[in-house]
Amino acid sequence: MRVLITGSGGTLGDIKIAVALSGFSITELVSGTEGVDLIAEEFARQRKIPITRFAPNKEAWPQAHYKIRNGCMTCYAEALIALRVNPISTESVIISDIYRCMKELGKAIYIHAI
Repeated sequence: MRVLITGSGGTLGDIKIAVALSGFSITELVSGTEGVDLIAEEFARQRKIPITRFAPNKEAWPQAHYKIRNGCMTCYAEALIALRVNPISTESVIISDIYRCMKELGKAIYIHAI
C-alpha cells in the first residue's frame, strides 16, 4: 500500500507506533520531503521500503505550492498516517489540507495523536 506519513510533529518512535496501530501494510512511502515526512523516510530506509518524493516547487508555484504538491501526493497515496500534536482542525494549513483531500477521495486515514 502506498502510504503518506506526515504530521505536525513526532519522532521515529512515534512513526513506528503509528504504523503498527494503523494496520496499513506499507509497500511504498509517499513523502512531501519536509518535517515529519523526512523522519518517515528514515523509517522507510531502515525497512528497505521504496520512497516516492513530492518535493515542494516554490519557484514554479510560489503562492500555492503546497496545495499543488498536496493534491499530487493525495492522488498518488492510497492511505494517510497523520501524526498530530493538536486536534486536526487546528493543525497547520498543510496538514489540514492533506487530511481534507484524503477524506474527500475516500482514502484510508489513520490519525495518531502524540
